[in-house]
Amino acid sequence: MVPAITLSLTLVNLAPSAHFSGIRTSLVDCSSRCYHNTSCSSFFYYKGSGSGYCKVNTVVYSVVQDSLVGFRNMMYYEWKHVNCDESAGWKFQRASWLCFKVVTAKATHTAAKSSCNLLTANTQSKVDQAYLIASKKDERVWVGGVKGSGAWRWLSGKAFDDFEAWDDGYPEGGKDCMIVVKSTPKWASDTCSKDRVYMCEVSIQPETSYCNY
Repeated sequence: MVPAITLSLTLVNLAPSAHFSGIRTSLVDCSSRCYHNTSCSSFFYYKGSGSGYCKVNTVVYSVVQDSLVGFRNMMYYEWKHVNCDESAGWKFQRASWLCFKVVTAKATHTAAKSSCNLLTANTQSKVDQAYLIASKKDERVWVGGVKGSGAWRWLSGKAFDDFEAWDDGYPEGGKDCMIVVKSTPKWASDTCSKDRVYMCEVSIQPETSYCNY
């Protein structure tokens, strides 16, 4: 039986910033830390002399690799899912068991939701992923929250339940579609007719046994 997810070396000599900080440890231990932390979607490992430095992340950085900076001896690993097709532009975020894609051809919220299932941003790790994209690409990102009949819901029709992440001052009246902005990992509202980049998702069934690294 093929394991559902694998941990793979994805990028080399790139880092989120020139001021890298992390836990001093071995690559094997860094991999183990990420495996046992179910909110770990990826990690950076700096291979110095002796033990290196490990920094685990809830988000996937390879979607913004053009904004990463050169950093020699840096390795970046992330989880891959057999049912999340990277050849078609999809990425797997283990923290939320999310298979997502960023569409950079801007569209209105109506057009975006007609082309795919917009991201249900109902966990902080999903919001963080959208925020990473918005902040690094200097954009606002459509996700799948809308206001209808006086109430905000996900496009599936489900209520927000126990998780809400509105930024201060939001939602605004007359702005009935949800975005994640570049300034903070929170929800905001915007005019639905604006053209924005957007995030799509497909469903993946979470699993409890998937070790292959």
